[in-house]
This record gives sequence, C-alpha cells and structure tokens, in this order.
Amino acid sequence: MNRVILTLLTLIQCMFFVNVLLNEGVIFFNIYIWAVVALTSLMAGVISFNSSSSNIDDSANNYFALSLITISIVSIGYIIYLVIFKPFYL
Repeated sequence: MNRVILTLLTLIQCMFFVNVLLNEGVIFFNIYIWAVVALTSLMAGVISFNSSSSNIDDSANNYFALSLITISIVSIGYIIYLVIFKPFYL
C-alpha cells in the first residue's frame, strides 16, 4: 500500500511539471495546490524512507521514497524560482 501511495504522489508531481510545460505558464491557483502537494509528498517520502528495515521488499520501497523526495525537492525549488523571478504567476 505504501508503494502505491508513493507512486501516485510521484505521478501527481510529474503531472504538475507536464502542466507547466504544456500551458507555458502556471495558473495562479495551480501553484498553491502544487506547493501543498510537494510538501505533502516530501513528508510522505521522508517518513517512508525512515520507517523501512533491511528487508528486500523495503529496498524497492526505498527507491520509490528517494525518487519521490527528489521530485518533491525539485518541485519546491521550481516553485521558489517562480515566486522570486516570475511573481506575476501568483
């Protein structure tokens, strides 16, 4: 179940990036939702990564958690970039 949640959060993060690329910008309401999802995903990834043991099944879970953490940090960084350099999207 944990892997499913991590996979879905990763797909949601990727969907926001695709939305930005296709629409050539960010709708002002979309950036707030994206920030909440990015922070939630970061928290879920860190909790999942810290709660794993040395089981083989948990190593696959760690890869999902690390990929979600990476995508979440990139998302948060991009949101900060938008806030600083393109504030008219807010």
